[in-house]
Amino acid sequence: MRVVQFVIPGVGRRVGFIDGDDVVDVTSSDASLRSVFDVFEESQTAGKSFDETLAGSAVEGSDRLNYADLLTAEVGGDSTYLISPFDHPDDHRVIVSGTGLTHTGSMKSRDQMHSDNSEPTEEPATDSAKMFQMGIDGGKPEPGERGISPEWFYKGNGTIVRGPGEGLEIPAFALDGGEEPELGGCYFIDKNGVPNRVGFALGNEWA
Repeated sequence: MRVVQFVIPGVGRRVGFIDGDDVVDVTSSDASLRSVFDVFEESQTAGKSFDETLAGSAVEGSDRLNYADLLTAEVGGDSTYLISPFDHPDDHRVIVSGTGLTHTGSMKSRDQMHSDNSEPTEEPATDSAKMFQMGIDGGKPEPGERGISPEWFYKGNGTIVRGPGEGLEIPAFALDGGEEPELGGCYFIDKNGVPNRVGFALGNEWA
């Protein structure tokens, strides 16, 4: 199921899912569900899955919108437009972070950039490079053994998240910006402190 959140100007935010060329407006049939967070909370209360809760809240008479129109609509304009497919009522309760592998060339150049030593060296000088080396040394454990944890990175809280079509800022001190496609896992933490993955979203890591 492909889930979207969107805003109808003058009406407010909505949540829905894609059905063919249309977006089914679930909020039009259940006004209590206005976001993916609302759907998750309801699924926890009802003891159902996220998908069951969202699809089950749609009815035959639910409003439908053309998905292509939403994709091309101007953010903040007069037409209905998409927003980020995943968020929380409190931006500061959102953590944008990740883990992954760093290319050797990228690690070396980054290590030299942050090192006070002007002469290249084979020994890792920064914490980032040291963690990278830990992965090289212990990233492939023997069967039954636990390997070294991969490197984690923190990008920010929910205030940095942008939806489809939203502008990206370059701070005054920056000379350039770089984009990197990412596949993001979207998780809510339930009342028992257990992470629940509700889906994945394509992301653009802008730096």
